[in-house]
Amino acid sequence: MSKKTKQPVKQHYVPKFILKGFAKNPRAKRKMVFVYDKHSDIIFTANIRDVGCENKYYDFKIEDFKVTAEFGLARIENELAPIVSNIVSRQRIDDLTFEERGAISFFIAMQMTRSPTTREHCAWISQMFFDIAEELTGVRELEGEQEPSEEEIKANACMLIPECEEFAKLIFLKKWFLLTPPAGAVFHLSDTPVVLANDNDSPLRASLGLACKGIQIYMPLSKNIVLAMYCPTLTDKLENEAKELLAKMTLLSSFPRAGKVQAESVLAALSGESPLLCEDDHVTFINSLQTEWSRRYLYSSTNDFSLPKRMIEDHPEYKEGMKWKVHGFEKKS
Repeated sequence: MSKKTKQPVKQHYVPKFILKGFAKNPRAKRKMVFVYDKHSDIIFTANIRDVGCENKYYDFKIEDFKVTAEFGLARIENELAPIVSNIVSRQRIDDLTFEERGAISFFIAMQMTRSPTTREHCAWISQMFFDIAEELTGVRELEGEQEPSEEEIKANACMLIPECEEFAKLIFLKKWFLLTPPAGAVFHLSDTPVVLANDNDSPLRASLGLACKGIQIYMPLSKNIVLAMYCPTLTDKLENEAKELLAKMTLLSSFPRAGKVQAESVLAALSGESPLLCEDDHVTFINSLQTEWSRRYLYSSTNDFSLPKRMIEDHPEYKEGMKWKVHGFEKKS
């Protein structure tokens, strides 16, 4: 008889193979990371086995049947781990196969749907309908409906995970490139690793949807590598500007060499041959997104969490992360 696989109690929403890239000592047998708890404002170290997870996070019931998404997710992670490891070590994505790019797209979409932030939003959406009913009728009920229990909210959130193919298609079609920090700087990770930004942000329309013009998607893969996925309108502009600059430099000898190096670096990054070296401000921007989007925890290879501490001091709403509104995400107020 085959031995039954033991179901883990600690179930990760941030995979260990990603957390490993943020270990303070990557060569140590026990992979430890620095953790910043936004809610309690404390910093501590922990084994990657004990962070980015919750007990029985993917276990739920459908009627009288016990169900878990843990084993299916583990299979996906096991297939993806060597692909991500290869990207981090070789620092290039130009040789990704169609299948590998598809697998990464699905993983990032899956990562978006299984985060604690998304689960919290599932609960919020359910609560919102009953809040509206109570406000309009004075009675907190909807005809034929009951407020979902915590178990039902967990089940609904878990069943969202396999339905992320449409997200994956949108991610696949973005322009991908890698980013790396300057010497002495590192990228942070959070309990909500996939973060979005858009310079076309408007209070009158949603701007953080995956299909929105100008959308920027960031997924840290290690302390030294972030996978950026941009709306092609942004990267087309960057590519054209770099090519125009190089064309001018062939005609005019007075251009500084630094400009040529930067233009060539942009083109190499957009082709996937090498990562683009970030300036300090861009590292701060990407790390600030991790702070804004995280529900509670930030992870790093160093104990320098001065940025999130400063952000929360200036904007206390960042302590709670992002919240849902009818047409997208907004910062908590």
